[in-house]
Amino acid sequence: MNISRDIFFNKKQIYLKLYQRIKMENVKICETLTKLNVKGIKKAFKDFANFDIDARNEMFKMQRTHFHKLKELYKDYSNETLSQCSLVIAIREYIKLIPTEECFIRQGNVERMLMERWSYIKKSKLEKKLSFRIIAKNLYEKFGFKVEQSYICKIWNKIEGDLKNGEKNS
Repeated sequence: MNISRDIFFNKKQIYLKLYQRIKMENVKICETLTKLNVKGIKKAFKDFANFDIDARNEMFKMQRTHFHKLKELYKDYSNETLSQCSLVIAIREYIKLIPTEECFIRQGNVERMLMERWSYIKKSKLEKKLSFRIIAKNLYEKFGFKVEQSYICKIWNKIEGDLKNGEKNS
């Protein structure tokens, strides 16, 4: 099953499928080969899930070259283990290749997605009196949209602060 070509999976399902495929004995091997701990491996899989299909296919191309290099060096490990390790390495390499301008574009996309859900955020904060931490958790659970509570607070202060300043000046 090629995960990148299956358009019926959402980001969370892709991440879960990738992470569940790693067996516990493979995790230790993967940690040593990739020089990452379990959190780093999980983060790589989450990053993979956030990319579009073209980027994922590019990562799979990079994975093939890394797999053959690892296979030459570590012949005694299983192909499954080496494949998982090479995917993690390819994801990290692809992320390093992304220019910093594109990272700022992604930040703009996060802000745009927050604006699309602003009525939900505003209602949660003002009427339900929820904290930004709980709002961030609810955004992830309800919309599959992961954002830090500090970023929501920053945007809140930027928008609602402007509204409050505008009302005082009127």
